Amino acid sequence: MPRFRQVSQVRSLLVHLRKEGVLDLLDVKYHDVLESPATIAARLATFLGSGFDAARAAAAVDPSLRHERA
Repeated sequence: MPRFRQVSQVRSLLVHLRKEGVLDLLDVKYHDVLESPATIAARLATFLGSGFDAARAAAAVDPSLRHERA
């Protein structure tokens, strides 16, 4: 099965589970994390609640480790 079809099927399942109220999901794009780690970490903290250290999470992002497909 081609990879893009698998991704499509997983996305469809996640959308369905969200609509049914079975799953809480926060969509975070890798590129956005690299571009704005503090903003994304704040969103994660709101989503996850207390106990999540947004400042520490943002500080852990190292844009130099970005992987590009050839």
